Amino acid sequence: MEEELSLIVNLRGELIVVSGCSHRGVVNTVKYAMAVTGVPNVRAVIGGLHLMIFSEKRVARTIEELAKLEVKEFYIGHCTGEKAIKQFKSAFGEVVHRTKSGMVITL
Repeated sequence: MEEELSLIVNLRGELIVVSGCSHRGVVNTVKYAMAVTGVPNVRAVIGGLHLMIFSEKRVARTIEELAKLEVKEFYIGHCTGEKAIKQFKSAFGEVVHRTKSGMVITL
């Protein structure tokens, strides 16, 4: 994807998608990761989701699409925005984690 750097890790047949800001859209980034690797399972999305500038309705659509992709965990922060993080927690529950500087994530 042009103008976007993301890290895709294939960990035991499941993808971990790490993105700084997801300027191209987190759904697009996850779908691209699945397409280039041929791996249909997404263990985790880590990073900023660049949703702080979008409406509640737009965030809800993003949540719906990520639910369809069956992402198992979210480690989100930075440009995701507090309102969007609350929406994610409401939709996905305990599998949503707010990232912090220095946080260690073990998958």
